[in-house]
Amino acid sequence: LATIGRQTDSAVYLLDAQTGVVVRRFQPHALCGVALSLSPDGRYLAYTSMLAGHRQVFLQRVPPTGALWQVTTGGGDMPRWRGDGRELFYRTEDGTLTAVAVEHVAGALAFGAPQALFRGILSLGNTAGFTYLPAADGQRFLVSQWDEASRSPLAVTLHWQHDLSEAGGGR
Repeated sequence: LATIGRQTDSAVYLLDAQTGVVVRRFQPHALCGVALSLSPDGRYLAYTSMLAGHRQVFLQRVPPTGALWQVTTGGGDMPRWRGDGRELFYRTEDGTLTAVAVEHVAGALAFGAPQALFRGILSLGNTAGFTYLPAADGQRFLVSQWDEASRSPLAVTLHWQHDLSEAGGGR
């Protein structure tokens, strides 16, 4: 999967892993989807897209048929599949990792009630990516965390060229 975006046009592409050739182009929204996650069977794409000013998680078929399912309503991002494709995990806006059951019913998808698992999933802001990885069985998670004890302040020096020349080290 690849996301290619420009200011006025963006899209999601499915690429052949061997050749890099575009197999499919799809994107249901004007805003580009991020945090892409292909289902284990390759039939569905979960992704995050903006809707009404909030990130939301959506699913669509691969290849795209026009069918689209909105998984979240209160905001969500970083969707990841359980190894058997029967559960989808995502991060809510407050950093809670949430799970929702995914079932195939009469050719469509049905979702169970969202279940909050635990808090503390970091946001990447506007950067696409993930800060957690579920085990295949969905019972354990690898989670990125900040080490507050080792954090140090960032010092930015402005006009350093001027200060250097005044100290006699300039040109």
